[in-house]
Amino acid sequence: MFSNKVWVLESDNFIKGIIADGNNYISEENGRKLNGQVWERCEDVQADMVNLAIINDPQLLYNLSERYKNDQIFTYVGPTLIVINPFKSLDANLQEYVEYIIRKRHNYKSITPHTYAIAAYAFTKLTEKTQAIVISGESGAGKTENARYCLNLLTSVNSEESELSDKIMGCNPILEAFGNAKTIRNKNSSRFGKYTRLFVNQKQQIVGGDIVNYLLEKSRVVSHSKSDRNFHIFYLLFGNPKYQRQNFNYLGTDNYFSQKFFDELIQAFTTVNIDAEAVFQVVYSVLLIGELQFDDSNYGNTNPCSVKNEDLLKQICQLLDYDFNDIVKALTLKQAIYGKEKIMSPIKLLDCIRIRDSWAKEIYERLFNWIIEKLNETLITKQEKTTYIGLLDIYGFEVFDNFNGFEQMMINYSNERLHQLYIEYVFKEEKKIFVREGLEKFVDSIKFEDNTQLIDMFDKPPVCFFNLIDQACRLNQSDQQLLQSFRKELKFASSVKPTFTIKHTAKDVEYTCQEFVEKNQDEIPQLLLEAKCNSQMVQLQPKPKSIVVKIKNEMKSLMTELQSCGVHFIRCIKPNDELVPNKLDNKYAMKQIRYLGVLDSLKVRKESFPIRVDFWRFYLKYRFIQEGGFQDPLNKDYKALDQKMFQEQFSELPKDLYLFGNTQIFIQEAGMTQIDKIYTLLMKEKNDKARCIQSAFRRGQLREKFKKFMAMIKRVAKKIKRKLRKIQFRKKMKAATLIQKFYYMYQIRKKQKLYKKQIEYLKYAILSKIHQNKFKKKIECIRKIQKNFRISRIQKRIMQYLNIRRILNIVIDKSWDQVRFNAAIIIQKYYRGYYTRKHHKKEIQQIKEVGRRIRMEKRIKTIQRWARGYIVRVRLSKMHEAAYLIQGFFRMKHLSCVFQRMRQAAVIIQRRFRMILPRRRELKQQYDQYILPLEQQLQQQKLQEESDLFGLKMGQKTDYDSALILGMESLIQPKIYLFAFIIDLEIISDTSDSYNGTFASNYKDLFIQSFEKENPLQFIQVGENTTIGACCNKLYGWGLNDMSQLGFTQDGEKHNPTPLSFTGKMKSMSMGQNHCLLQQNDNRLFIWGCLQHKYIQHPKLLHENVEFIKAYRNRILFISEGKVYDQLKCIQMNVKITSLSCGSAFTILLSENGGLYGYGQNEKGQLGLGDNKTREQVERLPFNEKIIQVECGYKHVIALSSLKKVFIWGCNEHGQLGTGDFENINKPKLSQMSGDQVMAGMKCSCVLNKQLFWCGTNGTILMQCHFKPFIQKCNYLNRKEYQIVRVLSSYSNNISIIYCTYACLRGLFDNNLGKGFQVIKNLTTNWVQSGVWTIDPPYVESLSNYMCERHQMKSSKMNSNGSQNNNQKIMQKKQQLQQIQSLPYDKLCKIDLDLYF
Repeated sequence: MFSNKVWVLESDNFIKGIIADGNNYISEENGRKLNGQVWERCEDVQADMVNLAIINDPQLLYNLSERYKNDQIFTYVGPTLIVINPFKSLDANLQEYVEYIIRKRHNYKSITPHTYAIAAYAFTKLTEKTQAIVISGESGAGKTENARYCLNLLTSVNSEESELSDKIMGCNPILEAFGNAKTIRNKNSSRFGKYTRLFVNQKQQIVGGDIVNYLLEKSRVVSHSKSDRNFHIFYLLFGNPKYQRQNFNYLGTDNYFSQKFFDELIQAFTTVNIDAEAVFQVVYSVLLIGELQFDDSNYGNTNPCSVKNEDLLKQICQLLDYDFNDIVKALTLKQAIYGKEKIMSPIKLLDCIRIRDSWAKEIYERLFNWIIEKLNETLITKQEKTTYIGLLDIYGFEVFDNFNGFEQMMINYSNERLHQLYIEYVFKEEKKIFVREGLEKFVDSIKFEDNTQLIDMFDKPPVCFFNLIDQACRLNQSDQQLLQSFRKELKFASSVKPTFTIKHTAKDVEYTCQEFVEKNQDEIPQLLLEAKCNSQMVQLQPKPKSIVVKIKNEMKSLMTELQSCGVHFIRCIKPNDELVPNKLDNKYAMKQIRYLGVLDSLKVRKESFPIRVDFWRFYLKYRFIQEGGFQDPLNKDYKALDQKMFQEQFSELPKDLYLFGNTQIFIQEAGMTQIDKIYTLLMKEKNDKARCIQSAFRRGQLREKFKKFMAMIKRVAKKIKRKLRKIQFRKKMKAATLIQKFYYMYQIRKKQKLYKKQIEYLKYAILSKIHQNKFKKKIECIRKIQKNFRISRIQKRIMQYLNIRRILNIVIDKSWDQVRFNAAIIIQKYYRGYYTRKHHKKEIQQIKEVGRRIRMEKRIKTIQRWARGYIVRVRLSKMHEAAYLIQGFFRMKHLSCVFQRMRQAAVIIQRRFRMILPRRRELKQQYDQYILPLEQQLQQQKLQEESDLFGLKMGQKTDYDSALILGMESLIQPKIYLFAFIIDLEIISDTSDSYNGTFASNYKDLFIQSFEKENPLQFIQVGENTTIGACCNKLYGWGLNDMSQLGFTQDGEKHNPTPLSFTGKMKSMSMGQNHCLLQQNDNRLFIWGCLQHKYIQHPKLLHENVEFIKAYRNRILFISEGKVYDQLKCIQMNVKITSLSCGSAFTILLSENGGLYGYGQNEKGQLGLGDNKTREQVERLPFNEKIIQVECGYKHVIALSSLKKVFIWGCNEHGQLGTGDFENINKPKLSQMSGDQVMAGMKCSCVLNKQLFWCGTNGTILMQCHFKPFIQKCNYLNRKEYQIVRVLSSYSNNISIIYCTYACLRGLFDNNLGKGFQVIKNLTTNWVQSGVWTIDPPYVESLSNYMCERHQMKSSKMNSNGSQNNNQKIMQKKQQLQQIQSLPYDKLCKIDLDLYF
């Protein structure tokens, strides 16, 4: 090796290490031993990685990461520029690169690497030939930004042509708006490829340009994933106030808008002279096309589907200038040509929708191409142009983990063609290096592999991918037939999956052959092409019908274009998937480097002479084995020194392993290994000799040091004695000085006291004199103030007196005037009255006479009214007396008749009662004879079931205890093991006709049997006469099989627990009255049993893809793609449903956003809508909480919110709502309980919150109207290492059971049960969120280390060696358990089982 420093790959990380001895390596950081793959390492960091002394994968990553830490995101690999997206703004001086490279013609690698340097260098090479810059990388790697850098530099060269530069830069916002969109990896991802050419004249001035686009992803117009958005223009459209935002089908729910982007777009339209209003009109029309709806109610052989919203279609045709009738025909009819005759025929609803979407995509593609044409018309000028520089921006190699389809295959084919060009270009550059070093004759030793064979497999006739796909389209073959053609003609391996794998240059990619034929057909319906249109902007034009032919031709022309140019490559890398700055994910970056072919360019160098060292560096490294190598050489000719070293020390090295260039030594890896070996041997010999010389030299040095040390001790002793005498003298002098100091201080203090007394006396006399003077001044001031105050007070009183007198005079004058005025008015009033009476005496007398008459008439009318009332009252009293007599007579007659009838009725009643008494006695005898024995038998059967299930007494040892103890051998590994246990059982009717023995005895046998087989029971469902239990991928059934309930031919027999012949991984199961539903892990749904008088004797596939299943009585319900199917009929809803539950003739649905919906009967308020009215249609429940689980009993509901709140409503006649009373509730009510999971039984409810609480009526509890803690009857399960994970219920007309899934924590959290309880709580929470009705719990990454692998949906199989070791340990534990199995239960409980496990 070139040094003792290495890289070691450990746990997918490259760790810095050093060579300890031989093949042992230790960490450079902490010295620990390292194991893993090893590479050479050096600390060198270069701007051009070709200059690295050592080139390998970790060294490449180290060089990039070190530069990235310092914000140096641009790095060369030979002629290729690698750019790592920093996700932040970094400034660079554009004019510096223009001046340094273009103006002064310096080497572009002698300045800091940047995209500007590549663009400037390409511009300087235009005098030789046309140039092209290829920018590639995955979405979010920064291709668009680097393309903008290139355009900025190239347009800034001829600054005098500012108008043309503005037009070129103005194209960017338009192309980004129409061709870019947000994806899951990038907020501004280019969904098309573009090749921009800038034309240059002889004066090296840009005089024009044009744009060519490739591979526009037009399917995004009509469909995209939830995390993605449509093209930016569809959202920027609403910046124009003319267009209002609506819930368009093509846009989804995203409300993106950028005012800055919109302003730039409008400015760009203005710059390039494009009518923005006309373009927005077409874009808006595309959105309206997505709103078109069709009606197929009258569809037939002669009647086509109709357009529901014709007004909207007329608006679209008006906006696009299409003929309305032609468009209606094109959307609802298809044209077939037979000879010379054209025949029109109707098409189905789905075909109408497909043509509608096809029309929208073609309109958008035509608009995009029209914009490109207009931009080219703007950029192309009439000036003379001699050459041009091209800029290719295209997305890179694309591989997804889950699905790779037709689009990925076309993208990867394009990248393979570009990679072929890249490898050829790198090989040419490698040849230039050899020529520069004077090694022209060794150029033939450079070997490289290209991908020509792979590209031929894609497009070389007669047998290739493209020809086979075209052939499938012409012959109307299916995707499966196309896949068989691939496997037959191209020799792909056969597989059950519809996939095939292509070995690309970067990576093997598995493609799924799905919709290849459909996606390759890019055909526009003939009627759409023939539709009359007066707008050139949206007029559809004929084009190739095959996508692969189009792509092949485009790539052929592009490769021809690039091969005629001098190509420069810019490879963009995305540092992390979180889009955060200052973070480089080495593994993620290495994958992109491999995809971009950078490693292949280095591979060309590795396969020739990979190690290239400067002469001076090589000499300084190995000079110590050369004679005189420890001194600096007088001759600085390092090449001659290295040649001399090779002749003297490395003479055994074959000359074909190294070459001497002009500035460097070229060495192959084998040669470097031999050099290091020789260097190590020679240095070892010299080190041994040096150690002998060093030991003798050190002994002599020690003797001389010892003699000097003894002489020094004697000198030191003399100096110490002299020092001690000086110290004693200084102490005495210091004491005398201290005594003198204290005496002087005493004298000074004595004088100071005398001086202080004299000063205080003088101070007192002066202060007293000052105070006397101040007092005199204050007295004088007080006298002056009092004198002035008295004068001002007298003046104030005089002024007050004068004001009062003035005011009184004014008041008296005004009062006298007012009195005179009032008196005059009174005199005038009396005079006017006297004057009027004197001149109008007659009129006054007449008025008085009229008044007297009016009063007289009123009195007369009052007297008449009283008189009439008296007369009427006298007559009315006489009529009342007569009526009383008549009524009395008739009442007497009526009562007499009633009495006679009652007497007759009493006789009849007595006669009938005497007839009923013997009948009642007979019924009592029949009840005692027939009904009472059945009730006693049912009660005895309930006692027998309870005895078989739990034992006769609490605390008594049961078979379950023994089974649990025997099941401990499966707990050899410290993992969480799960099993289901029935905690309560209610017998509703006689089950003797359904089961051999009792239900509980059959269950107990299966429980013990499953523990003995180390596969405990996990899931139980009861039907009318049958019960089915599920273990790990196994089904067991017991009971009556008169309707094929057990999944095989009905025989009318009662079966003991029997394995069912069903294969496959099971996800969930649900049992109805006489039928069973089963969901596999791949979401396929199977059914067997009797349904609607039809027998299904063996499991039959019912549906391909379901997310949830439920069987209740004679009903089948399931959810597929968020839609609910009830009795195989789809319920139309606007929301996506994730779960459901049903009771007696009602159903509750749970949506993905936590909302509840219900329909069905509602006599007890079980729908929770606030009334008791039945709902035929689905209606939403009034909830403000997000619900995560809902469960239905017979006629009640219990729900759990995301905040752990419990809500209850419905029937409460048995106390099942736990509210403390028995009143029904017709709307959701918040319970006092909170929990992690809820469950509804037939007439009871359960809440799980650390422990189990229940209420209602079932086998053990009766009319319990409060939630109370559950008490376990199996005493062994009361130990702390057994915890309840979930609680479930199942019931039919005969049986109702409640069972819990227990988790055994033994051996895993013995010292920290609190942590174990937290793990169980997290498991319950995750189980509820993902669906509590699955057989196994969901896979949770944070809990997977604690869980047994067979209890996880996502688990890996254990290797065979581990299984054998586990079986041996189990046998040893069985032998130990046989010793304690026969012990009494009381002693067994006192034994510490940790001694045995």
